[in-house]
Amino acid sequence: MTRRKALIQVGLLVAALALAATPFISPGVASASVGTWSTPAKLSTSDMKWAWFPSVAADDSGNVHVVFSNGNGGLATGRFDVNELRYTRTANGQMWSDPNDLAVVTSSDAMRNSITVDSAGRLHLIYKGWGSLEPPPNFNPPNGLGPEDLWYMSTAGTSGQSVSSWSPAKRITTSTVGYYADLAIDSHGVLHLIWTEIDQFGWGIYYAHSSNGGTTWSERVPIDTDHMVWWFRAHLNVDSADHLHIVWEVTDPEYLSRTLGSLYAESTDGGQTWTRVFMGGQVPQTIPGLKRTAGTPQPTPGSQTSGLAGKPSGTPQPAQQTPAPQAGSNARVPNAPQQPAIGVDGTGQRIFVYRDSDTTRILYRLSLDGSFWSPPQPLPGVRIGVDRPYDIYDMVTDSAGHVHLAFVGFADGSETESLMLSEWDGRVWTNPQVVVAAPPFPEYPKLAISNGNRLHLVWFDGDITTVDRVPVGVYYSSALTSAPRVTSAARAVPIPAIQAPTPLAVPRGLNRRVPVTQVALSQQLAGGMPPSPDSISNRLRDPAIAILVPAAVIVLVVGIVALKTLELNPFRRGDRF
Repeated sequence: MTRRKALIQVGLLVAALALAATPFISPGVASASVGTWSTPAKLSTSDMKWAWFPSVAADDSGNVHVVFSNGNGGLATGRFDVNELRYTRTANGQMWSDPNDLAVVTSSDAMRNSITVDSAGRLHLIYKGWGSLEPPPNFNPPNGLGPEDLWYMSTAGTSGQSVSSWSPAKRITTSTVGYYADLAIDSHGVLHLIWTEIDQFGWGIYYAHSSNGGTTWSERVPIDTDHMVWWFRAHLNVDSADHLHIVWEVTDPEYLSRTLGSLYAESTDGGQTWTRVFMGGQVPQTIPGLKRTAGTPQPTPGSQTSGLAGKPSGTPQPAQQTPAPQAGSNARVPNAPQQPAIGVDGTGQRIFVYRDSDTTRILYRLSLDGSFWSPPQPLPGVRIGVDRPYDIYDMVTDSAGHVHLAFVGFADGSETESLMLSEWDGRVWTNPQVVVAAPPFPEYPKLAISNGNRLHLVWFDGDITTVDRVPVGVYYSSALTSAPRVTSAARAVPIPAIQAPTPLAVPRGLNRRVPVTQVALSQQLAGGMPPSPDSISNRLRDPAIAILVPAAVIVLVVGIVALKTLELNPFRRGDRF
């Protein structure tokens, strides 16, 4: 081989490598694709004394649905001492229906809830409370609080204001007390549900699904067979491949408010089998005699188990295990993940976000397969989170595959507590975008997405930041991203046989105006969309890539021309430099 030809081939190789590497080169911080957030709309009314814990769902027709708990702040007694589940809806982003009560529970409990909507616009709701609006016979506070169960209901998205339009409540829990639930729908119209309830071992976390619109549910499966779990702050995510992802915390049986660690579980077969990975903190010890099984568990004294219902436990990556504190200690467990949330980007990469129990920093970890995870890294632009027992983080994925994270914390260099949103573009995070800043003090953000590109965010405000705050209102805001506008192609959830379709109609009560941005939300929904960059075009905007790509192309063209010249030269083999 001649020296000239060898040099040309080396140049071609360098150019090829440069072109191949450009998609993976990224700057330290991504550019945000989220536009301006609308002025927060207060959804609770002035007569609601204890409005908190909202959940939101949005369809591709412009309907947004919000449910939240409303109490009396302990002002009532006897059979009036109840909390209500309130529902409100908007069809155009400007007017919200008057919040109507759908269910009740004793005032000693918040109406924890989860709402979602399918591709046909039908609503699906899980709530903690009673199965009807009538107080049960054994409700006689403080002597008897009545049932504390989790229930499922559904209705057409245009008729949620009417209690009678909802399907009869279907009881989900099997024990005496349930608490927290998260509900999601896959592309085949299957409902997937996780929840916590008391069993003979303490608090457990369970999973079930329904393929017939909630008429019947599969036998419940314990997601954690071995440990006492936190009875709230669990999170469920169903990704675009219909893989199921769950994260939750485990606690000390002697000190129920102390997080020992966090775990992640994944199912790739619709909830039939599960793998589990320990995500940090103190490796939880199994409780003697604890072995939860599918269905209604029975105690098996003296036995110990690991894994999930006899399935392998996956490959745990205890990156920061810590020794167990001395028996009876209520000390914090260093590096124990709290407030865990799970997201999945457009490439299938899992994103585990949590607050570190020791430093209160918000950290994240990445995994391509759910088994092997990157070391914890701090969320860029965020100084610390807020240490509160009931707060959560939430994530949704847009049509471009970007993950949007809502959380409350303090931005770098700031002493102001804020509700913020960060965006993961598949490689890096954006700096956080402030939605609202304290006071009042935001808490418990929940996200939904419609048309693949419009974010819907709800939260409640407190008068102070600590756990003894008084809720002062439930709020909603929306923002448009630069992701492509799409319509869901998922199969709708089947309508229960016990309930015929409800004719489409404008719901009553759409008469209360709320503040919106200068450009009305309805105009934004109907107007044109900003350019929708795909992943490659996004990367071509990076300064480093903007230099590398033209240089690589030039080298490639020069190399090709040189080779063609050599092919036309009959003396090329004898030519020497």
